[in-house]
Amino acid sequence: MKINITRRIIQMGALIFSAATMITSCNKELPDAVPIVVPPPTGQSIGNLISTDTSYSILKAALTKAGLLNGLLDSTALYTVFAPNNDAFRLSGIPSAAVINALPTAQVAAIASYHIIGGQAFTTSLIPTSFPNLQLPTGLVLQAPLFRMSIFPSKRGSAAWANNIPLIATDKQMSNGIIHNPVALISPPSLTIKQIATADTTLSYFLAAVARADSGQTGLGRFDSLLNYPPVNFTVFAPTNQAFRNALVFLGLPPSPAAFNFVPVSTARGIVAYHFMGTRAFSVNFPATPTDLPTLLQLSPTSPPLTVKAQFTGLSFTVLGNGNFGFPSNVVQADIHAINGTVQKIDQVLLPQ
Repeated sequence: MKINITRRIIQMGALIFSAATMITSCNKELPDAVPIVVPPPTGQSIGNLISTDTSYSILKAALTKAGLLNGLLDSTALYTVFAPNNDAFRLSGIPSAAVINALPTAQVAAIASYHIIGGQAFTTSLIPTSFPNLQLPTGLVLQAPLFRMSIFPSKRGSAAWANNIPLIATDKQMSNGIIHNPVALISPPSLTIKQIATADTTLSYFLAAVARADSGQTGLGRFDSLLNYPPVNFTVFAPTNQAFRNALVFLGLPPSPAAFNFVPVSTARGIVAYHFMGTRAFSVNFPATPTDLPTLLQLSPTSPPLTVKAQFTGLSFTVLGNGNFGFPSNVVQADIHAINGTVQKIDQVLLPQ
């Protein structure tokens, strides 16, 4: 059995085309949401509410320190604001306005601006229930003028989230837009996927597989480069070290990162590509029933991407490769939020065929 499976995986390498071409065609940043303007009612502005409602006193302090409150007072502007109340700040480890005032201004500005969508008013009725998440560029600018960090709202039934943070109150219409209340802060990411994986000692085999897959590649043809490139959006199913050890032993190879040197480069590129999706998704946006979702792996330029079968029930999060004989991988750590995507750590290597 080991020999047959090993041959099949090695032979698969001959069918895998250039990952550079594959990534260029499949990994495109999610398009910006089409602006849909909800006619705002007259009355209190978002800034007025935050300024006068004592349940938003910590948010008021943050917006004031960041220099953003005056904009939200403007009734001629339009915003969608994910507005954490004091309970949400406390749940996130910020108990008072005094703590906000003690933080560096740049840090407060990053947190506050990440909760604000300018120029659009989005009610939850405009958030699709389909996969993948909606993408809304926020006020947090990482690379002027084009690259803004996005928030990714999603919905299942009547429940809604921003990234993977539940929204506990929604659709409060103000004179200049919409307010949604998250249960906690929606923290902006500060690291790329590469930086996260490098700091995580349980993902060293994953990085070794990426290094083998990148042999002979340059620029953005390298997975390593893409993992460290801020403008892209990926979901990466990253097998843990133990998952890779199990796979290497099963294939008759030593359970060591050095064993990847015995794997043909084209095969390594195919297997690594099969663990990437070209969209950013959080667990709460994955379908509740097993659903085929495309990866970055194509067997030819004209063939459709190979899929994995993913499912999030609320209690379990699994992903199944075509070659895993019906035994799905469990997501053992979900929704590690990065500048350029999400990392879903899994306990089994995904095999494409």
